Amino acid sequence: MTSRALLPLLVGALAFAASRAVSEELTEETPQARAPADVALDVAALPDLLQTDARLGLPDGGRMFCAPVAAADALLFLARNGFGRLAPEAPEPALAAADVVRRLGSSHYMNTSLAEGPGTAGFLRGLSRYLADRGYAVQRFEYAGWRAHPKEYTSGRSRPDLAALAGTLRRPAAAAWWNVGWYRREVDAESGLPRFRRTGGHWVLVAGRESEEDGGTWLVRDPSPRSGRRPRVERVRIEVLETGELVGAYTGLPQVARGVPQVLSGLVLPKSADTALVDGVVVLQLELPPPRVR
Repeated sequence: MTSRALLPLLVGALAFAASRAVSEELTEETPQARAPADVALDVAALPDLLQTDARLGLPDGGRMFCAPVAAADALLFLARNGFGRLAPEAPEPALAAADVVRRLGSSHYMNTSLAEGPGTAGFLRGLSRYLADRGYAVQRFEYAGWRAHPKEYTSGRSRPDLAALAGTLRRPAAAAWWNVGWYRREVDAESGLPRFRRTGGHWVLVAGRESEEDGGTWLVRDPSPRSGRRPRVERVRIEVLETGELVGAYTGLPQVARGVPQVLSGLVLPKSADTALVDGVVVLQLELPPPRVR
């Protein structure tokens, strides 16, 4: 059976059905790539790499490589649509995908720790360096959230602006990632208010917003094996917290929970957590090349 991880890359257009019931028939037809000015993330055409796929050749089976894999999903799509230097030329698309993931996760870029992953700083510095090394300028590359991060990438916001994020993802050559925090929900004995204890985190690629109701329903690519072995679009419902406190052994905690987006449904949580919160958002928009003179 063709696995979730590399099926999108074996299809010439990097395209596949948006559900688990994807056809196992491979096509030799390759649709024409779009010019950069036309590129906005198309969830149906995004790769859905699996971080633990042995064919990626990642250390420790890819267990802590959610960040470089989530980043690679967007870069491979952009490489197919006008930004070709983001991925190397290779005899097979699967080989190009593995190369991009391994490079992003390496000590030269995200410096992925086998114990904790790359962290927010590693994600930002690594992806920024990768883009620069490939010769692409960025119009916008910033982080919004409470986690510690280099000042040169700050948006100045400690909470994600979901409305602004939805607008950004409709623009050409843009991508975004959520740093999802895993938490255990407790109740403060004195105040009776909720308290969320952070136990870990995870990176996912965000393709767009499907619904605006409340915090919205968002279309997400999750590199974790928890989301299944087949290509899958996660439809993630969000609600913004009004009260409570975030606690845990992480820099930046404790702090009030007000304004932090909570995942109501759509992501499969690890056993160590019963709550998922969007701790931060990374937004990228590449500079578009000047139009060709005919």
